[in-house]
Amino acid sequence: MGYFSNVPLREIQANVPKFDKELLSVGYGSLKPIATRKNFNETAFFYPQLRTDEKGEVLIEFTMPEALTKWKFRAFAHDKQLQLGYTEAEVVTQKQLSITANMPRFLREGDTVVVSARLANLEGEPLKGQVELRLFNGINMQPVELLTNKDDAQQKFEIGASATKSISFKLVIPPGLDALTYRLTADVGKYTDGEENTIPVLPNRMLVTESMPMMVRAGQSKTFNFDKLINNSSTTLKSKTLTLEYSQNPAWNAVQAIPYMMEFPYECSEQLFSRYYANSLSTDLISKMPLIKQVFDQWKSGDSKELLSNLEKNQELKTTLLEETPWLQDALSESEQKKRIAQLFDLNKMSYEMKANLDKLKQKQLPNGAFPWFGGNYADDYITRHVLEGIGQLYHLKIATADNKILKEIAGKALGYMDAGLIKQDKEEKKQKDYQKREIGYDEAHAWYVRSYYTDKQMEPALKSIFNNYLKRAEDQWVTRSIYEQGMIALTMVRNGKPLVTKAIIKSLMETAQTSDENGYVLGKKHGGLLLAPVAN
Repeated sequence: MGYFSNVPLREIQANVPKFDKELLSVGYGSLKPIATRKNFNETAFFYPQLRTDEKGEVLIEFTMPEALTKWKFRAFAHDKQLQLGYTEAEVVTQKQLSITANMPRFLREGDTVVVSARLANLEGEPLKGQVELRLFNGINMQPVELLTNKDDAQQKFEIGASATKSISFKLVIPPGLDALTYRLTADVGKYTDGEENTIPVLPNRMLVTESMPMMVRAGQSKTFNFDKLINNSSTTLKSKTLTLEYSQNPAWNAVQAIPYMMEFPYECSEQLFSRYYANSLSTDLISKMPLIKQVFDQWKSGDSKELLSNLEKNQELKTTLLEETPWLQDALSESEQKKRIAQLFDLNKMSYEMKANLDKLKQKQLPNGAFPWFGGNYADDYITRHVLEGIGQLYHLKIATADNKILKEIAGKALGYMDAGLIKQDKEEKKQKDYQKREIGYDEAHAWYVRSYYTDKQMEPALKSIFNNYLKRAEDQWVTRSIYEQGMIALTMVRNGKPLVTKAIIKSLMETAQTSDENGYVLGKKHGGLLLAPVAN
């Protein structure tokens, strides 16, 4: 069987899950409860801190997922003397009667699908019974009729001893169904089994959102025409929702955007920091404006049907659905959107997520101080600067303080990596003939802009000399750089004692800017636009 530290592993005990009342479903016209299996995780989790008894035996107890299949058990153990042991075994989860649906990973609107299911009888005698399929809208758990033949919802069957049998159902997927929950059960009297799961339904259309800002000042009367809506000539377009949002304070738009940063689904360095950044902003906002917290508490206490049932309980399933149909959240009602924002602004939740994301970010950081993008040991210079820039902004806004030792350690190591990179790059560029007047690149401008958030961190003489060379070249070349680079150069200059250069850049931007009542000053409108805001040191 194998050994744990030279001690035989005598027993592996896997408990089949005990179903509680929440797992019970009732078939059509039947009062008999049938337990449905819902947990189909591919791995079983348990805490492996094990101790042998006086006989050297170990008893492992854990709860298996509800998939009926064969599992591979692997264990590795060692003791204080570093004696090692390894064992590998197989565990089978099964029932005397089982039914398994062969469902696709997702469905699409307009599909006509034949879904098969497999019945398995492990008894030594034939069985007779009934299979039942119930379908629900995965968002609100309301029953839906998708079968081409309603009589197929309940099917009688006979299955031989130690045999399997196939059963099929034909479905037509209608438009407007974002998720489908199926509940498939089998009953032969003394044995029952059931399976329940939710799968996303993808639309055949692409969601296009058209928006129009409407800025109205106090005492002002204006008329707005939504030309893209009035002059629509498309023969295939189908309108979904029309929403008017009104706020006396434009800052509310920024508050509504924060959940977007918090709900990033990936664990890359960039998105880990974005979640930490958004939580930091939200916590600071609530602490400085208690009235907002009171409003959020009222919203949170209100009733809402946002992603209830299995979608609310199964975070992995919810994430999958939102990735496949990202417009689903946008289509929620106003009350549901408010509750969603209120939940994300919960202080306890934000405090926990801030610590969790910061710990994950620290684990991502490489020994040399850099950050990879997703994983591995490859240092990504841009992602490193991106994280360092965000931390600098939190310090600049006085949201982060020196008391946060983990954040301080992360920033210090990343800053050391970036400084070393600037020195290394400068050694390569000194080989050029026009070293003193070489052209500024985006990465160089961005690195010194990020460095401008850390003016309290003294530069070593070699780095200071490189920085002075950059300031001189930037003063001469900013006119030829892009608008975004000009903004970075302006902030770098004003934070390092060169306000006249900053004023010259702002004057140039103002001369080329376009103005409108809705957006104020807009720079470079032909290339996507950049809003002009006052420069703050």
